[in-house]
Amino acid sequence: MMTDHSKIRLFLPSTALSEVPSTIMHLKNIEWFGFNISYSLQKLPLNFASKIALMDPIKHKDDTCIMLSRILPTSVFFSLKILNFNKCKRLSKLPDNIYVLQSLQVLQLVSCHVITSLPKSIKNLQQLIDILILDCEMFQYVPPLPPSILYFNAINCKSLEAVSSLTSEPPRNKLYASIGFCNCTKLDDDAYEAVLKDLKSRIELVANNDGYPHNEANNGNKFLYYLPSKESIINEWFPSYYCREASIIVEVAPDHKISSCLVGCILISQYQYFNIWDKEVIFGWKCYLKKGCNEWEWIEFLPIENT
Repeated sequence: MMTDHSKIRLFLPSTALSEVPSTIMHLKNIEWFGFNISYSLQKLPLNFASKIALMDPIKHKDDTCIMLSRILPTSVFFSLKILNFNKCKRLSKLPDNIYVLQSLQVLQLVSCHVITSLPKSIKNLQQLIDILILDCEMFQYVPPLPPSILYFNAINCKSLEAVSSLTSEPPRNKLYASIGFCNCTKLDDDAYEAVLKDLKSRIELVANNDGYPHNEANNGNKFLYYLPSKESIINEWFPSYYCREASIIVEVAPDHKISSCLVGCILISQYQYFNIWDKEVIFGWKCYLKKGCNEWEWIEFLPIENT
């Protein structure tokens, strides 16, 4: 058990406990609660914890997915904000009724080696903004995601091949998105195109000021997309401005509103994911508008940190 001021983090992993101890049922101010997947989780009260980490069941004969399908529609999960599955080696899939978690904002799958995809019902989680899939060796397919998604990262999922359109419609009130497929080396061309189409739709919303307040549409928009190297496809999407140099000059029409939309793409070969606490790499670009002979006006500086 760890405490942080008034918040309590209670983890009981890999113990001989097959049921949640009754002595903790009435604890207050629990922020994180970690336990093995168990039917006893159904007994936990509403608002018991806003963040829950689940691990493999202890010696239970029922299928893990079946257990989850019975556990999720109970009071403890109704107000849940973050759900983490950590090293669930027996979890082959998530139940279709995950849509009942209407307060869920973050879903994490870490080292769940036999899970192959997310359920199609994931698109019905209207508050979900962040999905992390890390070190899931058999993960193969990403279905359509809810339009609320701002962060999606699949890391070291080396069986991942297929990605449907990421969202049916990008959120119109958010100016930031980070989508990553680091070390997902089997990602096929159709999946690659689907991800780039999602990027294009977000850029078009900003470029057209569609759905954004006028004074916010051009203020620090960052859409960060990380993909395995497919240079031919990148060149097709950015044919006019493809360059290997450290700097590039782009000519624009005199009546072009240069402030309306600025798109930059950095292609990095042989990229490998690492722990951001061990190393830090910073990319970015500075943009200037030429106003005369040797006269440049600074427009924007965009750093991309912890990449």
